[in-house]
Amino acid sequence: EISKNALRNKKKREKQREKKAAEAASSINGS
Repeated sequence: EISKNALRNKKKREKQREKKAAEAASSINGS
């Protein structure tokens, strides 16, 4: 079974990846 902690960490990593992708996209659009 996956612990709640592991699940939370996974969600956190996915959010950070989305944030990085959004920042990369906005910096490309901004230049």
